[in-house]
Amino acid sequence: MNTTFAPEALDAPTDRAPLHVTLDQITTSVQLCLSPHCSTLASLIEGAPTSRWPRPANSGWQDIVADRAHAVNFAPLAPYTCGLPLAPFLCAVLREPAPRFLDQLREIEQADRGVIHDWLHQTFGDQVPAAYAPMRDDPDAALHTMSRALERYFDAVIAPSWSAMRGFLDREIIRVGYLLATRPASVVLSSLHPSMRIEGDTLVIDSPQGPLSGTLAGRRLKLTPLIASGDAIIVDFNGADEIKVGYAAPGVEELWADAHERGDDDAGEIVELLGDTRAAILQALDTPDSTTTLAHRLGISPASASAHLTALAALGLVDRNRVSRRVYYARTPRGDRLLSLFREPVALT
Repeated sequence: MNTTFAPEALDAPTDRAPLHVTLDQITTSVQLCLSPHCSTLASLIEGAPTSRWPRPANSGWQDIVADRAHAVNFAPLAPYTCGLPLAPFLCAVLREPAPRFLDQLREIEQADRGVIHDWLHQTFGDQVPAAYAPMRDDPDAALHTMSRALERYFDAVIAPSWSAMRGFLDREIIRVGYLLATRPASVVLSSLHPSMRIEGDTLVIDSPQGPLSGTLAGRRLKLTPLIASGDAIIVDFNGADEIKVGYAAPGVEELWADAHERGDDDAGEIVELLGDTRAAILQALDTPDSTTTLAHRLGISPASASAHLTALAALGLVDRNRVSRRVYYARTPRGDRLLSLFREPVALT
């Protein structure tokens, strides 16, 4: 069926909100992503005692890292904390909207060795700094050691709070999704970080070293909120088909307050009794679950989940049941009685 209309119909009054179509919306698509690696990286830059990046004085990460990272070896993480240009092959991998942390680490470990060699030569020439020297001398060993150190850092520092962080980031994704649906993308991007703006079809980031820019035309823009201070931003312009931008989610100060102000509440008492991760695991076992699935839900490694489940089983708070080839853990009546002593639900804080 053919339809015709008079041109003046375009000017007819309407009660609907205007539809904004701008150049950047036509030439690029925007994808909202969650990245545990990006938030881990932001926390490391802001909180690690070895970090040489400019850091805000009020960053909650500095206290969190000081409290939790006693057994972390920061030396292999020097490429992230040395304050030098960050190699693209060490940046967050966002092949899907919500990747798992361990999958991101595996992607980084599999970085093309030729790309590593070429980037080091183009960036530093023959004067490769000490932080990157292991990547030049033995990239296989360097990437493996760095990945294991970052995994231990995640388990010690991020995992105990990841459940609360994930809920916070989910709400930010919903907020930004609504803004993108109702406002021009250029206006939304500028509101996410004061240094970010669109000029024509180019994304521009103002930095202390000068403006950084990348053409949006034909490239997907992947936005991921970070649990970081309001000044934090992580940008990767190197992708042929995409630009990645991690920005600090607004309102994160409330999350820090929740993490440090448990007081004498009941949830704080059970956390003091069992520890953050074990208390969260016990709460999460409202229904039987496997080690792998439980680790994925809580954002910790399977090895860490297994160790904590073994400890809880030794206390008689959980038991094991084998179904075919899989082992499921369930809370015991003793575990139920323990939780019943505490009025508030346990959360990773």
